[in-house]
Amino acid sequence: MLNQPVSQWKLFKMLSPFIIPTRSKLEAETHETFEVLRRALSFPGRIWPLSQGLRIGYGDMSIRTCMSWIGSALLDLETSFYCVDDALAKHLGATGAQHKPIADAEYIFLPSLDLSNLSTLAWLNVGDLAYPDRGASVIVGADFDWPSRHIRFSGPGIAKPQFVMLNNVLSEFWALREKLIRYPLGFDTFFVSDGFVMGLPRTTEVKI
Repeated sequence: MLNQPVSQWKLFKMLSPFIIPTRSKLEAETHETFEVLRRALSFPGRIWPLSQGLRIGYGDMSIRTCMSWIGSALLDLETSFYCVDDALAKHLGATGAQHKPIADAEYIFLPSLDLSNLSTLAWLNVGDLAYPDRGASVIVGADFDWPSRHIRFSGPGIAKPQFVMLNNVLSEFWALREKLIRYPLGFDTFFVSDGFVMGLPRTTEVKI
């Protein structure tokens, strides 16, 4: 019996407790990006660098490049997105996610925020009382510069109210956000600039 050949299936079952699965380089960098996004929402107002692989692999670090990378971390066959930028939408669609109208999309990508797409943003999904977690997440281009003396964050994850390094965001956006968020209903936001991201969950209070 001991000299009989062992089938591949039996051999696999014998060795499986000792097999440690490993991620590919792309999977590892995508996971890293997802973790950065999670931390960004946990600590609103802080600026976090995106994946090290992204920063090494792309020279321009444009907002569209960063959003494409974020899309790779958030999107899959079971998710949906809305994007007005055709080139970016093509990259996002390669994840298998469905491109849907803004009212039905789970993730909304806006490389730039102007009055035109701001009016469209008013139709995003804020969830409902039975499923508040269905509220959309918005990924929007911005600038991180010297702390603004007009934008202050406070709430969970923030030790004390702080002015944030956030510019190039229309004042109308803040008014729309205040109008749409009725906790637990609302939406979460990620601001993206030059390979960095800042999170703004619906729980954060913003004073202008």
